[in-house]
Amino acid sequence: MDKTEFNEIHRSVTNASDFEKLALDYCQPVGVIASILHQKIIDYVKKKYYIIQNKSSLLLKKWKRGSSIIQLSEEFKFPPTLIATTLLKEMGMSKKYVFNHLDEIEDNRLASEIKEALETDLYFSPEAHSFQARKGILGEMIVAKWLEYRNIEYLTEEELRQQSAEKTPDFFLPDPVEIRGQQVNWIESKAVFGNETDHQTYIKKQFFHYEELYGSGMVIYWYGYVDGISLEGHVISDYRIDDEFDPDILRDIVDLLNLAPDW
Repeated sequence: MDKTEFNEIHRSVTNASDFEKLALDYCQPVGVIASILHQKIIDYVKKKYYIIQNKSSLLLKKWKRGSSIIQLSEEFKFPPTLIATTLLKEMGMSKKYVFNHLDEIEDNRLASEIKEALETDLYFSPEAHSFQARKGILGEMIVAKWLEYRNIEYLTEEELRQQSAEKTPDFFLPDPVEIRGQQVNWIESKAVFGNETDHQTYIKKQFFHYEELYGSGMVIYWYGYVDGISLEGHVISDYRIDDEFDPDILRDIVDLLNLAPDW
């Protein structure tokens, strides 16, 4: 995706109601738009997190005076799950316990509002984290199916860990294969859009180490990537990792590309 288009989508997408329109406007799968918004919100939260934490006592005062968690989320422009977490911390309560035992919380108002917050938060609720995990699993499943379809032997991340490997890509290829003129020894599946900032983070935390241990590899950004990102000596791909696919694999790819939070 060229940078101009990416910047336009990044600027335009503000909530889930924008997904369908922007997908049509830019001829992109819904999942691509959703992934860009998810990254946008993550970046926003990182910048604002400590500001909100420093206002925890104010948040609790407002809540005690009648403002709901959803209202506080709207007022402070911060995800409702994280507002709830901040309030619980200020109250001296365990987020993990409360989230998992809402029916046991004596304060009915608190329990009801936290339940509402978790049900409406598309990005930081337990359901949101499960959704992201499901995307990652589906992406890895597609790679495994594709490797098997191509009769390419591989070891999974878990199998590498059982061999005491410290840094483990999603797939290691004992017998390297050539993809787009490049020898590929490993494959990393990323069920995200590849933007410049996150790509550089992945290079430092993952890809650099994979290169040292296993040589050259391939990174798959299932939801595409912005033009200009690179990894010298390696292959960077979107979902088009092959010229043709088994029909079952193609259906899985279409399903992945159209996944977007909608609960």
